[in-house]
Amino acid sequence: MTRYPRLYKRSGVMAVTDVTTHAGETFEALIGNLSRGGIGLYSDQALTPGRNVQLRLTFLTEDGLSAGEVVEAAVRWCRKVRNHHAIGLEFRNVSPDTHPGLLALIERSGQGES
Repeated sequence: MTRYPRLYKRSGVMAVTDVTTHAGETFEALIGNLSRGGIGLYSDQALTPGRNVQLRLTFLTEDGLSAGEVVEAAVRWCRKVRNHHAIGLEFRNVSPDTHPGLLALIERSGQGES
């Protein structure tokens, strides 16, 4: 497998997200890490590299309110780890206009653009 250098530093996160596949199947996955460029998940479900998925991210704002955003991501890789799958996804079309909460969370974790 070819390895490419990461564009952004990752930050460890423990949270859950809803994943919706290209076929419309939705399931929960554990978020393991997050960066400006993408997200690492752990799931019982395998995802096919090259396919796009939608992630429903829910988080607390700086005001302590719950907020949610849907973000498109491309599956970059998927590896079986014991009885689960580790999955790397690359965000698509994330901008301050479309995903202010996600970008604020990344910035607060110290993983914003350098």
